[in-house]
Amino acid sequence: MKQTSRVNRRDSSVKKWWTPEEMLRDGAYPFGRTHLYRSLKNGTVPSIRVGKKYVIPINAFNAWLDSCGGVLKQLAQ
Repeated sequence: MKQTSRVNRRDSSVKKWWTPEEMLRDGAYPFGRTHLYRSLKNGTVPSIRVGKKYVIPINAFNAWLDSCGGVLKQLAQ
């Protein structure tokens, strides 16, 4: 019998989401902490609420950033 390998999603080296703190630390979001949390709360930045915390799917965030046409980066400068 041939054994198939299964991918353990927890061991994946490809990160699927950020926490707000990671976004701010890594410079992914061009504004400050207060602005980020306000944008998460009002739904401007795509996110998922898990209990009291937010997680930001990287693919959704990048798609949202691309849809802004670079305006956010220009505003941040």
